[in-house]
Amino acid sequence: MNIKHLTATAALSIITIGNLYAQQNITNAIDNFIGNNTIKEYIKTNIDIEKYENSSMSSTFCKSYLFNMPETNTKLIEDIRNAFIADTDSAYSVLIKEANSNDKKEMNIAYGKDLENRVRFGTHSDRNYMIMLFRDKADTLSRYCYALTWYKNEAKLCGSIYIIYGKDPKLVKTKTLNSLNFNIKSSLIKNDIDFLEQFGTLRVAFMKYRYDINSEEGLYKMTAIINKIVKMVKTNKHLLNKDERTNVCIELTNMQRQLSDKYLKGLLRETMTNLQK
Repeated sequence: MNIKHLTATAALSIITIGNLYAQQNITNAIDNFIGNNTIKEYIKTNIDIEKYENSSMSSTFCKSYLFNMPETNTKLIEDIRNAFIADTDSAYSVLIKEANSNDKKEMNIAYGKDLENRVRFGTHSDRNYMIMLFRDKADTLSRYCYALTWYKNEAKLCGSIYIIYGKDPKLVKTKTLNSLNFNIKSSLIKNDIDFLEQFGTLRVAFMKYRYDINSEEGLYKMTAIINKIVKMVKTNKHLLNKDERTNVCIELTNMQRQLSDKYLKGLLRETMTNLQK
């Protein structure tokens, strides 16, 4: 039998299977790791699950497995590393970072019903990182994140494994901005009445989303609203009389006081200055 031919055939089969099941190698390797009774006492598990309301998505979650085990278990981490490598081609975003390298890259993963929670990877220069993101074929707005972090501490092998599932902020951003089209167009504003009606609509939207601004999705919404106000004032302020400008400035001041984001506060401040010219 031709050993070389057999090896090549086996390798091709492995690659084909890996492509068919996307991150299946990673999930299998992680399941084997956390299910290994010989290291169970060295693993600390934390699972955070939130249920979505009025959504086709059942939940968003973050599962973490922190380990601090004897260095003799290095092969278990090697198995997970090899699984990550096998599934690399199926991931749409990858961060691989070696300890003590000059690589400053980081990856910030958001999850939660309003993307209000964060896990940041790549912050420790003395640790190794492998992070991969995969699309959820059943929900085009969602993604899976798999992250492995490890380092040696004397005779111990330490690190963590994360599995995070939730909305992709970039895709949610696009959908959110598209949904916030209030038909605010300069061509529709012909006089002061039109301006005040459109401004009122944006003010209502501001009041609706102001409490969500601490989430990534809420910040996108608020940014879209304020950008529309800035543009509308710049283009149509000439339609307002002195009293109307004063009233709009009062409302903009009230909005500014309710914001903590310095950039958005600055936009409103510049808009008020522009309105008073």
